[in-house]
Amino acid sequence: MKKITALSSLVLLFGLLQLPAHAVQLVVPAYFAPSPANLPPATTPNGTADWNTLITAQQAQRANNQVPIVAIVNPNTGAGDAGDRAYYQQVYTDFANAGGTLIGYVPSGYVGQSINSSASCQASTVAAVVGCAQAYQTLYPNIISGIFVDEFGIQANTTPFPDLNADEVTDLVTNFYTQIYDGIKGIDANWTVFGNPGSNAPPGFLRQGNSGGANTLITYEDVAANYSANRPSDYVNSFPSSTFGNFVLQAPQSSLQSIINTAVSRNVGYIFVTDDGADGNPYDELPTYFANELSIVNNINQAGPIAQQVPEPDTWPMPIVGVGLILAIRYRKRFTAKG
Repeated sequence: MKKITALSSLVLLFGLLQLPAHAVQLVVPAYFAPSPANLPPATTPNGTADWNTLITAQQAQRANNQVPIVAIVNPNTGAGDAGDRAYYQQVYTDFANAGGTLIGYVPSGYVGQSINSSASCQASTVAAVVGCAQAYQTLYPNIISGIFVDEFGIQANTTPFPDLNADEVTDLVTNFYTQIYDGIKGIDANWTVFGNPGSNAPPGFLRQGNSGGANTLITYEDVAANYSANRPSDYVNSFPSSTFGNFVLQAPQSSLQSIINTAVSRNVGYIFVTDDGADGNPYDELPTYFANELSIVNNINQAGPIAQQVPEPDTWPMPIVGVGLILAIRYRKRFTAKG
C-alpha cells in the first residue's frame, strides 16, 4: 500500500509538468484602414476587404460558440481625431457587435524617451499616454475593451538613464507603467491592459497587487526564423496563459501549425502569425492564410489544451527534488511506525 501511494504521488507531481493551458485567442494587429463611401481611398488598399473578412470571421466565431477574435486598432499611431473616426467607426462597431474584442493602440515612447512627431499620440509623459487611451473612449465610446501599450520598457541597445544602476532603471520603468496602468483603469476599470516589450521582460512588468503595468505582455515580436530558438523566461509557467502573447512575423504557411503549437506549449494565450513583414510593415494587411490560422486556433480550443513544455534544464531538477521529498517523508513515516 505504501508503494502504491508513493507511486500515485509521483504521478501527480510529474503531472504538474503538463499543466493545462487556457483557451488560446487569435489577436490581430488590425492597422489597416477601410475606405468608406464618399471618402478617398485609404493608405492600405486592402483595408476594406480585410475588415470585412475580420467581421465575417467574428460573426462565424459567435455563431459557432468559438473564442472571440481580438483586434488591436490603430487609426493614427493612437486614436486619431474625428477625421480618422470617419474611416473606422462603422467597421469597429460592426466588429464589436459581432462579439469581437477591440483593443486600442497607444505608443509609450519607451518610457517617454522616443516620440514620433507625426503620431496622433505624443507619448512623452504618463499623463500623455493616459490621455491617448482616453481618446479611444471619446471617439469610440462603449466598443473598446482595453488598451495595447506599445514601446513598453527600454528601447533595445539604448541607455536612456546612464546615471542609474540596473535596479534603479527597472524601478523607474515599472513605476512609469504602473502609473499608466492605474490611469487606464481609471478610464474604465473593466479594460484589459496589454504591454508590448516584444521580448522577454521582468515579471515585475506584470500587474501584481498594486504594481506592474500590464495584464498581458507580448513577449515575442520577431520573425519566424528566430522563434524556435527563443527561450521564454522561466517564470512564465507560474502565470495563466492569458498573461502572454506572441507575434510571429514573416512565417511561411508550412510552419503555421508548428508555430502555434509551440506558442501554446510555451503557455502563450494570445497568438498572431503572419507571412507579412518583408516590406517593413507586418500589420498593414491580414495574413494570406488568415482563415487557416483561425481554424487551427479553433481546433486547438475544441480538442483541449496542449501540454506545456517540460521546463528548461535549469528548472527541471526541481520536480525531482520534490519527488525525493515525497518519498523521504513516506519512508520516514514507515520506519517511524516500525520503531
